[in-house]
Amino acid sequence: MYQSTYFVDKTTDTFADTLLTYGVAGLLDKLLRDNGGAATVRVRDAGGVFAIALDRPIQTGFENVDWLCDLPFIETKKQKPPEKWSGTTVDYAATKDKRAEYFAARRQLPAEARRPGATPDEHPALAALPALPRPDDWDILAQINQMQSITAYTQVLEAWFECRACFPDLLRLLLRLFATTPNDEAQAAADWRVVAKKHKLKATETRTPVQVLNPAMGKGLNRAKADGATSLGNPDSFWALEFLKFWGMRLAGVPRVVQSPQGGGGRGPRDRKTYVLHPVNWTSWLRCATPTHFWINGWRGNSPMRVGGRNPATT
Repeated sequence: MYQSTYFVDKTTDTFADTLLTYGVAGLLDKLLRDNGGAATVRVRDAGGVFAIALDRPIQTGFENVDWLCDLPFIETKKQKPPEKWSGTTVDYAATKDKRAEYFAARRQLPAEARRPGATPDEHPALAALPALPRPDDWDILAQINQMQSITAYTQVLEAWFECRACFPDLLRLLLRLFATTPNDEAQAAADWRVVAKKHKLKATETRTPVQVLNPAMGKGLNRAKADGATSLGNPDSFWALEFLKFWGMRLAGVPRVVQSPQGGGGRGPRDRKTYVLHPVNWTSWLRCATPTHFWINGWRGNSPMRVGGRNPATT
């Protein structure tokens, strides 16, 4: 499990696999940064798997780091951070209100001041606008809350936080899981049960995959009919995989609300789309400042890749 290349199997052939890959790559990048500084991360489509190549290998002891979390807790009326939460927190309602205040004030400006490229020097009214709170991933956080995924998101964050006392054990488990292909998820789950029992953790082993991350999964028949055509229910997934998918969504997801033009003029109903970069062979993808910046640079750049879009609400 201490090596320079890790693998993520393509088990669904949807962007769920891609999000998991980005999440694993993000975790590996963090481990390298905490053990000697930044390193180049290359994500490559290798057919039936994604390969994540590092220019410095993960070495024995790299997992002995302090607890870390690259995902913010989304605080709402119903969802509150756990006691002693040491990660970032985003007050959803307060941030939403401040953004609404900004855009309401902006709509009052003359058309010339609202055009792209307008500056406060040309239009002093721009300087009087209230500050716009801009979490880099606000669109993603809003989608998680609005697409009824907030409970699942909170649950995996709480499980990740509960592991802070045994964080190296969790990291070793994940390094073993992605060190070989096919990924042995059953063994990873068994290893988790040992860790959970040893440290008396309350987090459950599995979570229901949400469609915002898993466009091809949901309540229904998710197996061959000959294996139980009358079985109807939600599928299960190892909770740490769902956490890593949320991490990947923050790094590479671009949610958008779109309206298709109609034949007789005007626009059709609003529809949610999520675009996720599908890497073919791309280096240093973690260097961009924001997910949107990352997407635009990838689309316009010379790196070979394809972009896949899914509608998690209907797919």
